[in-house]
Amino acid sequence: MSKDARVLGSRLAVSNSPTSPTPPLYGRERLPVIDVLRLWAALGVLLFHASGYAGMPKRTLPPIDLFGRHLDRIPSLFTLGATGVSLFFVISGFCLYLSARRKPQSTGDYYVNRVARIYPAYLFALIVSAIIVGLIDGYWNGWDVAIKALFLHGFVQAYNVTINGSLWSMASEVQFYVAFPLLALFMKRRGPWVSLALALPLCLGFRIAVAHLPDAGVIVGGIIRVVFLSDLLFGRLVEFVAGMAVASVYLDHRPALRRWSAYAVVPLMAFGYLARGRDIGWLAEPALGLGYAALVAFAVTWLTEIQTSSPFAVMGRASYSLFLIHIPLLALVAPIVLRAHAGPYVLMVLLLAVGLPICGGAAMAMYTWIELPLWARFSRGPPRPAPAAP
Repeated sequence: MSKDARVLGSRLAVSNSPTSPTPPLYGRERLPVIDVLRLWAALGVLLFHASGYAGMPKRTLPPIDLFGRHLDRIPSLFTLGATGVSLFFVISGFCLYLSARRKPQSTGDYYVNRVARIYPAYLFALIVSAIIVGLIDGYWNGWDVAIKALFLHGFVQAYNVTINGSLWSMASEVQFYVAFPLLALFMKRRGPWVSLALALPLCLGFRIAVAHLPDAGVIVGGIIRVVFLSDLLFGRLVEFVAGMAVASVYLDHRPALRRWSAYAVVPLMAFGYLARGRDIGWLAEPALGLGYAALVAFAVTWLTEIQTSSPFAVMGRASYSLFLIHIPLLALVAPIVLRAHAGPYVLMVLLLAVGLPICGGAAMAMYTWIELPLWARFSRGPPRPAPAAP
């Protein structure tokens, strides 16, 4: 075995002794509950963006008269949909570490497989988004497209959220993918709890530091600098490492994870939502990372009866494409819906009634005709059955 293979291979291999738990490998034997969680995350982000197109305020819902009472301070649950990105980050850490422990591969193959998995759909969505934005707003910027094509928009604030506001998170994802072999090796040597205990102060310290920079409040390219800097890998580290930690405990101490998650999921998720709802910027995403890690732990140990053929699991397989493509498609649909000149609640219903089938159909098509065939074409490693198309 080569030196590279030992990094993600023998050093991360889990014991196959009779006493070691052998949960199903994600990718070869799918964990359908993970697909359901992915769908939840993607739909949450879609609802958040749809509410913006419909004219919903971010923090509170528009005033409404209900049963003779005028309600004007109802917190908007649509805002919480944006936290689906945190859930995606946790799931990324969970799936990558689970796969590395159960399916050894060289570091080179790992990087090739990551590119084969995410890049075709990403590049397609980027090109479609650039065309739609150009047609709607007249914004044609080749540098913007090139920077995003190389995932450098995580380091260039002016282009971080342009063209397609969902693509910023892919820069954070790719930074994690690059660092993953080292993070995985450290977790194998030091354990999940030490890794998470070190990631927490590092992440929080970084977020507090950037919040106190002299130019933290500067807005460039539609995003405030403190938010832009907080989305670098160090600012989102807890979410990824928490997912990896759950995968490690799932492999080595699954009964303990089952017991722990039953007690931890509600308070940790409530803590994360509270931090987000109170807009505690330095704490919100790390707290959400812990909460969603508890949710993933609960899901993979308690919700084991979900079948791969479940409609939600089937749709969840296309969640990555749905996440990538929904904003440009909503941008096409929204001007048509807004002609109704109705209130935000009616506009929201109309936008979802028209936009959801379009976005869902496009995501299924992307998954079936772009993600799957190109992933199979360019990935390396031993032959494996491809996930079933929706």
